[in-house]
Formats: sequence, structure tokens, C-alpha cells
Amino acid sequence: MGVAGHARGPAPMTADALLPVVADADAAGSGRKADPAPACVIEIDGRLYVAGLAWRSHLDMAVRLKSAATAGARRAGAKRMVLRERARQYGVPPVSLPPGAAARSAWSLAAVLADSIHGTWVGAWRLPDGRFIVIVVGPSGILPDGDRVFEDETAARDHVETVTASTSWRHLYVPVEWGLAEAKPVPLERLLQQARALSKAGQLQCVESGIGRLPAAAGLAVLLAAGGALWWTTRSPAVVSLPRPAVQPATPSVSLSWTPAAAGFGACLDAYVRDGRLRLLPGWPVSEYRCDPGLATIGLRMEGPVWLLRAAVPDAAIDAMAGTAAIQRPYAAPPPSSWPAGTRLGARADYAAYLRDALERVGGTASLDGIAAPLPGAASVQPASAGPAPALRLKWTVSAAVTSSYLLSVLHPLLAGEMTSAVYTPSSGQWTIQGVLHVDE
Repeated sequence: MGVAGHARGPAPMTADALLPVVADADAAGSGRKADPAPACVIEIDGRLYVAGLAWRSHLDMAVRLKSAATAGARRAGAKRMVLRERARQYGVPPVSLPPGAAARSAWSLAAVLADSIHGTWVGAWRLPDGRFIVIVVGPSGILPDGDRVFEDETAARDHVETVTASTSWRHLYVPVEWGLAEAKPVPLERLLQQARALSKAGQLQCVESGIGRLPAAAGLAVLLAAGGALWWTTRSPAVVSLPRPAVQPATPSVSLSWTPAAAGFGACLDAYVRDGRLRLLPGWPVSEYRCDPGLATIGLRMEGPVWLLRAAVPDAAIDAMAGTAAIQRPYAAPPPSSWPAGTRLGARADYAAYLRDALERVGGTASLDGIAAPLPGAASVQPASAGPAPALRLKWTVSAAVTSSYLLSVLHPLLAGEMTSAVYTPSSGQWTIQGVLHVDE
């Protein structure tokens, strides 16, 4: 993991540096350019993340978010920007990316995490050089001062205490020693592993685009490397690669590979939508929709003539005695993702906590490795049994009568694992999803 940034302390967050959330945040500025807030570039698992962006909201639906972001970035003199379509927000790096980093793809750290972690949350993480990154995400998105880099722990802690003093937050990913109630520190690397499996959002894009605007990628890299010393200033962050923690597996291991449940569930839903005509077949209501990897099965209840189903779906398997029918439709399963040997996968206790939190919102039932997660208001929970050595495989099940999109947002940590099956019952609106988690302990 590498870090980079300014040598000076954080500049004050004035209204000109980070504008408040208004209908058109760009229109709220005075036109005076304030000193940029400190920023840093972090390299984790070969990917560059930028922290310390200036975030603005654009709620005018008559103007495309990308158009507003482009105009705002040009006024700030920025060459990169990142869009958050779901929150109608855009972020602009307050400094230029360093030579080499500017020629590579980079992601906004705050945007990647905000798009994958459901609800409101505050996170603070220490960098190897002693600085802290603090990210704050509210109900409407990343706060205007919610993407900050602090030179020391005292400044970061003061900022977090100010933010949390008058507002409650669903998640507090802050150090336990800070003394905040409900603090649940989670390593930044672990959250990013989950986020990368769920979303491709958060990538910085060039403000200027089009043929003739920029040289080819290879030429751009050469020009940046050759001319970097001419425009390099102390305001530009540098990327410093630090050695990764050594991993000592008990036995030789190979890279892990599986299809993240989020991708599998999405393909399952697409297959269901494509067969929408079957849900309208007179006399044959859908009793169950089931997804196994690469295969969708639609169960029908016989309330009409058999000939009608035969005419509509000749390959339907009809059981006249039971009064049911089944239609199978293969679909293209998403390709698996790979994680190198030694990747930190998360702890059993963390996932159990995620399940408990999810049940508070969906009101369903769940289990992890055969251990029932407590329902809201339950007095206690059965302790988890000690498992074998690292790289455990834990079975999980979640059942809830909620929409598929809401279930996806609630279960985001679990959906980084595998999905073995998903069953939807239209009569009750119930989803039952089963999967496998890979954990370290």
C-alpha cells in the first residue's frame, strides 16, 4: 500500500473550498479560488485511490450531472472528475495527480465506499505515514466536508467528534480507542475488497474528451513522464509504494476464485425479467422463481388448461397430478473474480455483525454456518463454534419479504461471497438467498 500527499497541514474548509449542498452547488461559489484541501493517493492491491476530493451536489434534473460536473471541474482548473449518479454528486480532486499516476486509472476512495456501504457512516483510517483519512456519508451522499485528509490523529479525531456530536450514524468505522459508542473499526483494505466485488463505480474520468483533445494513452504516459519535472510542485501528491504485509500461510495456497454473489444475483434477476411473459400466462400463475448458478427455474401453478401452457412453452415439464409445471432457462453466469493467495477476506465475527444489522432493517431470518443470527429484540445469540484454520467456508442464508434492490443494498458485505441459490415466492414477496462466505477466521 502506498500513500502520498502534501507536506503542509490541512487548509481550512471555507465555503469556497467546499461548497454546501444546494440545488446547484456550483452557483454558490464566489468565484475566488481557495487553497486546495490536502489530498493523497493510495495504492492498494495495484489500484490507485484518491482521497480528499471536493464534493458537490447537483440536484437540477434539467441539467445532466456530467455537464454540471464538467463545468465545475473546468472552473476549478481540474483535469479529472468522478460522478455519483445515484446521489447526483460529483467530486473534483483539489490537486493534480502526479506523473505516472495521471496516466493510470484512478478511483475516488469515498465514492467507491459510499456506493457499496448502505446507510449513513463515518470512517477514519490511519495511513502508514501517520496521517488520517476521514470519510463521512450522510443520507444524501458524501458530505461537502466528508472526504478529508488530516496530518495527525488529533485533527482527525476532533473532526469526527464534531460530526458525530449531534447526529446518529449507522456505522462508525473509527478506532476503538477514540471512545465513541458503537465504534466498529474495519480495515480499509477489507472494505475495498468487498466494494470491488460489488461495483465498478467511482472511477475518475478526464474532464476533456474526444479525438484530438488528448494524445493516445501510450503517448500521454511518455509525455507525462518526460515533462513531469517541469510542472511538478509541492501541491501535487506523490505516490509512494510501501511493502505489503507479509503473509505466512500454514500450507501452500493458490489464488481464490469465485463469482461474487452480487453479480450472480444480478444475472438471476435479468433472466427473470427476460421471461416476463410467463408471469402473464392466463391460468398458470408463477408459484416460485429459483436461480442456481447458470440455470433459472420458473415454477407454475396449474389453474388453467394444459394445452395453453403447451402452446406457449412446449418444453415445459408439467406434473398434472401435482398441478404444477416447471420451466428451466439457462443463462450466462458472470465470470468469476480472482483474489491472490493471502488476501484478507474478513472475520466470521464481522459477518455475523453484518447479519444482525441486516435483520434489524429487513425483519427476516438468517443463519451463518448453521448458527442462527438473533432476531431483533432477541436476548442472546449462540456463540460461533471454533472452525478449522484460515480460509473457512461458511454457509449463509437470508430470507426476507423485501424488494430485490433493497435486499441487495442491505446484504452488500455478504454479496462479496458466492451465491449458491436464490428463490423468490411472488405470493408472499419473499426472497431466500443462500451462499458461501470465505473468511479468515
